[in-house]
Amino acid sequence: VLLLRLGVLARQPPPLAALRLASFDTYQQLWPRERAAHWVTIVAIDEPSIERLGQWPWPRDRCAGLIDALQRGQPLAIGLDIIFTEPDGSSPEQVASRLRAPPALGAALRALPAHDDILAQSFGQAPVVVGAALHDDPGRGRIDAQQRHGPLAPLRIAGEDPSPFLRPWRSAMRPLPNLEAAAAGVATLTAEREDGVVRRVPLLQRVGDAVWPTLSIEMLRVAAGADALTVHADRGGVRGIAVAEFGALTDPDAQMWVDFAPVDGTRIVSASAVLDGTVDPMILVN
Repeated sequence: VLLLRLGVLARQPPPLAALRLASFDTYQQLWPRERAAHWVTIVAIDEPSIERLGQWPWPRDRCAGLIDALQRGQPLAIGLDIIFTEPDGSSPEQVASRLRAPPALGAALRALPAHDDILAQSFGQAPVVVGAALHDDPGRGRIDAQQRHGPLAPLRIAGEDPSPFLRPWRSAMRPLPNLEAAAAGVATLTAEREDGVVRRVPLLQRVGDAVWPTLSIEMLRVAAGADALTVHADRGGVRGIAVAEFGALTDPDAQMWVDFAPVDGTRIVSASAVLDGTVDPMILVN
């Protein structure tokens, strides 16, 4: 109730909105959410990973190895907050072109599997949700936001069309078509800040005429094995979104206030440890 009230009050005149946001922050610090379950593990590309495996971005075949290692734990969903929008420059065929290799060497390099194809194969064998970034500069979109190469989650509309109530974006920076097509889901990663702080996260966003799920709700859909998202909306806007037996109340623009819990360091593991096999794969799903 508190979160929904603050969502309404935050749209009041700026001085009152600032006061309410400060109150929200105070409540979060004094009474953080008590974690009742451990559904999510964060795999961090951290300093130890970079020191051991080299600077980021890593070659895509190494990213594929990370996906394969995660899949051994049989997670319900793997969400990537990484946008693979350009071909891997370290891939053999890219190296051959860039170095203008002699014909025999160039042919040998081009005969090797492309790193992006290796990553797409790993995507196809795991419940991967891959991300896209939204922006309002149409010149930055790698491909038209309406063109679908991957499994954009279908929507079931209960009530009014939610599109007019969603924050509109002009274009998207999307993954390479073969990566997007191989993924179990495609989601947006963009969230806006109020006075520099993220307090609300969108569950749906509009790109042109298409409605896209965001990473959190799309991972839930993939994890639940649901074939669609159900959006409840009326003339006042979006009221909530349901996935299988799960549901979330939202503001009219399909954003949800986050009830933060303290950081649990035991649920953050190093990508290098996952690749080394020194992390029990079951920690990734328990």
